[in-house]
Amino acid sequence: MLRMMHKYLACIGGISLLAAIVSAQTALGPQVRVRFPDPGKQRVAAQYMFRKTDGSYLQMGGAGGQISGSLMIPMLADQPTDRVKARVWTLGCAVKAFDIALAGADVEVQFVCDPEKTVPFRGRVAGPPGSSAIAAQYSSKCTSIWIEQRENGPCALPIFAATAKLESDGSFAIDLPDFKDDPILSSDSSAVFKFLVRMADGNWRMVNPEGSKDPSIAVASSYPDDVTFVVPANSN
Repeated sequence: MLRMMHKYLACIGGISLLAAIVSAQTALGPQVRVRFPDPGKQRVAAQYMFRKTDGSYLQMGGAGGQISGSLMIPMLADQPTDRVKARVWTLGCAVKAFDIALAGADVEVQFVCDPEKTVPFRGRVAGPPGSSAIAAQYSSKCTSIWIEQRENGPCALPIFAATAKLESDGSFAIDLPDFKDDPILSSDSSAVFKFLVRMADGNWRMVNPEGSKDPSIAVASSYPDDVTFVVPANSN
């Protein structure tokens, strides 16, 4: 499973990760386009679910990665749907929620950026030598996000929220999005950050706070200084 994670994270160095993760039920046809103010390349993440014409909701899908100007959400080809609900994030902006009516034709919505506050996080990675960068991954369960879908499974798409260089002694300073101040995500008590380190061989590995078997750190409005991370012995 870890080898799969390495492949999954192989592109994170340039943050061209998750080029596209979409529901297997999607196909070419009408699409929803989320257009961003900046036409240049940017890192985005989106989660969405479709409402069927009978009022029920279908399984969630996700898309994200490095995009240029806009993100496409493919509509379902084999299910009658009339709305799509989406939450969309891009670096430096608060998460936006969309509730979009579908009418069988392409739809475009504008992502208006409300600047997201950040929280400083400082720490150190204790070995191994040659590690060059650290990345923070946000993830949560979906229960408090999607009221219509009472599901306790993990969300379809984690957000790779920030990266930072590791200094020669393993120390780092990283600015994490203040999701506790985010109007959409602030109430999600299941939200955590997990940290990954880029090793000398280019692979990314999950690291744990020293003395803990759990890699998760709960999303908060402030964090302790100088958290030490270690690579678990079973991560090879």
